[in-house]
Amino acid sequence: MSDKSSQHSPQERAEHLLGQMTLEEKAAQLVQPFGWQVYEHTDGAITLTEDFKRQVAETGIGSLYGMLRADPWTGVTLASGLSPRQGAEAVNAIQRYAIGNSRLGIPILIGEECSHGHMAIGATVFPVPLSLGSSWNVDLYREMCRAVALETRSQGGTVTYSPVLDVVRDPRWGRTEECFGEDAYLISELAVAAVEGLQGESLSSPESVGATLKHFVGYGSSEGGRNAGPVHMGWRELLEVDLLPFKKAVAAGAVSIMPAYHEIDGVPCTTNTALLEEILRGAWGFDGLVITDCGAIEMLAAGHDVAEDGLDASVQAITAGIDMEMSGAMFVKHLVNAVRSGKLAVEVLDRAVQRVLELKFKLGLFEQPYADPEAAEKFIGSAKHRELARKLAAESIILLKNDGGTLPLAGNGSMGAGSGSTGKVAVIGPNADAPYNQLGDYTSPQPRSSIVTVLDGVRSKLGAERVLYAPGCRIKGEDREGFEAALACAEQADTVVMVLGGSSARDFGEGSIDLKTGASKVTEHAWSDMDCGEGIDRISLALSGVQLELFKEIHQLGKPVVVVYI
Repeated sequence: MSDKSSQHSPQERAEHLLGQMTLEEKAAQLVQPFGWQVYEHTDGAITLTEDFKRQVAETGIGSLYGMLRADPWTGVTLASGLSPRQGAEAVNAIQRYAIGNSRLGIPILIGEECSHGHMAIGATVFPVPLSLGSSWNVDLYREMCRAVALETRSQGGTVTYSPVLDVVRDPRWGRTEECFGEDAYLISELAVAAVEGLQGESLSSPESVGATLKHFVGYGSSEGGRNAGPVHMGWRELLEVDLLPFKKAVAAGAVSIMPAYHEIDGVPCTTNTALLEEILRGAWGFDGLVITDCGAIEMLAAGHDVAEDGLDASVQAITAGIDMEMSGAMFVKHLVNAVRSGKLAVEVLDRAVQRVLELKFKLGLFEQPYADPEAAEKFIGSAKHRELARKLAAESIILLKNDGGTLPLAGNGSMGAGSGSTGKVAVIGPNADAPYNQLGDYTSPQPRSSIVTVLDGVRSKLGAERVLYAPGCRIKGEDREGFEAALACAEQADTVVMVLGGSSARDFGEGSIDLKTGASKVTEHAWSDMDCGEGIDRISLALSGVQLELFKEIHQLGKPVVVVYI
């Protein structure tokens, strides 16, 4: 039987291929290096690195993480990144080399971040999951997931690290915006919709990607709302609340799961056999792939302190049910040595490799490993998908109250829809004209022309001559030098729109802002206003910096005030 014969089941094909592999080739299938580091992009040309070529020739490469991802963390910018067509062509160059230059010609699994849209340059940016949950529109969210899958697969991504199914207990936790909310039932409904939308009717479809459920489990219940902090939770609550969305999504057919960083009652999720084997695979019958979060195995030895060293951490993880390591720093180094020294049974290694290969066969990678540059150019960031994003954003807006019929503002900037006044509107606040602050974490770089800020929108509706603007202050910090200009701006207006809140925007090189004029300015060190997002947790839910102080001073003017809280 040929391992490439589609007449046989994925399980049979994987078993046949596994029997041909060396120990080193098996271990290489279980690691996922950073994809943006395997190519160089210069003057529109894609060149594969020598290190990538060496790994392919020696053992092959099982998977790549974020090959198409662009953001400050990867260092991939609008200038250095890949367009939709270039991304697809780069994936094809990588797959072509891997298949043609490795001994067994095994295609690479390419995993991408798609929390609220494919995290690649040019892809559609949808509302963050917290907003999606606020829409209460399961059908529209499922439609969004179909669009995200199409954009991702057309460019060559085959697995996504979403949906995030954490139940939020403490909103001081910086990753709250990545979650649907605090209600396990709502999260479960959206979880099923995500699996149905992302995976479609067939994983091998050019419009489908494998869904990875994360973070398994209890990640939103950390001590003090601290990211990856310990979780203290009884089994009943864990089973009935936090595990519920995962259980529903597994039943819907999800093919991949990512354990969380934290520990529950002293046991790291990465090595929690009760969760990974007894519940997930035993009680629920899950037969898919389990992949760690980035660097999670290293944390076992340096963080959780439950492993003596990297080798011990790797053996513990794969024995507990981990199949692949995101980042690949530990597995690739230690698994071969562990088998040869008798610390790891080869059967345990084979079990993990079997699951990786089966997923590749289910995705149809052996039949069609290549992306479609024409489709990528056509579908990524299409007008249809942008309109879908706009509809979801509109449905996710929350109106807290509307005292005295203040809203809506008339088209001429006056109070109330029926008024005939031609008054001025002052748009004030640090989030009024901050493009990335309204897009959320896990967002790719965007051309300024693609983003409409609150200030942009008000100006377009009322006319620039009727709109006054002053930032007033920053999100964070004690600087009040913009107060005077903001108060003067408010005094001239009939209505004040104050745009306050937080920021999960990474440093996209936007520089700082002149608080007196509102103009952007280049400084030696870019000012980071990030006060939430991954790894940025809060001590309280109060407005950061001097925003509340600014609001109080403007409110004392007695003008009608509309607060837009981002």
